[in-house]
Amino acid sequence: MDPNTNTRAEFTQGMLNNPMPDNASREWRSMVVNSKELFRLLAAHPGMQPNMRQAYMTPAAIKSKVYFMWDFVGRTLNFAYSVLPTLRNLNRGQSACWDDVLSRSALTATLILDLTPGMLDQLVEGTHPGRTGELPFGQRAVMGNDIKEAARKLMQR
Repeated sequence: MDPNTNTRAEFTQGMLNNPMPDNASREWRSMVVNSKELFRLLAAHPGMQPNMRQAYMTPAAIKSKVYFMWDFVGRTLNFAYSVLPTLRNLNRGQSACWDDVLSRSALTATLILDLTPGMLDQLVEGTHPGRTGELPFGQRAVMGNDIKEAARKLMQR
């Protein structure tokens, strides 16, 4: 796919359609399945829709918490697919990458579940100061229970 012409919706569908390797370990499979479900839910969130129609490389129309997490989870999935799905005999680089997948997944759950209150708001505002397109704190789009439940599953191994 061409990130300059293909939309975020097309990239999302491509990631969701990545095949599950037959030799995937239980841990790898669980992490990828749970991450894909969260990625799908974030992409379907109403707050993400203006961004989904844009080319992947186009600056997001709305740099919201939902967009921030969609991007973060999508990148984490890319990292997971760069690691041998058996999780056996990983070289140093792949081992470090898998550790990063686990750390990013834990952070994803922490941010979405607001386990450190306000941390996601601070990260979004710090990344895009004054340009988030979101309503003021307390009035922003809410991530529903479906997204929160999917995030909780990232903490299970």
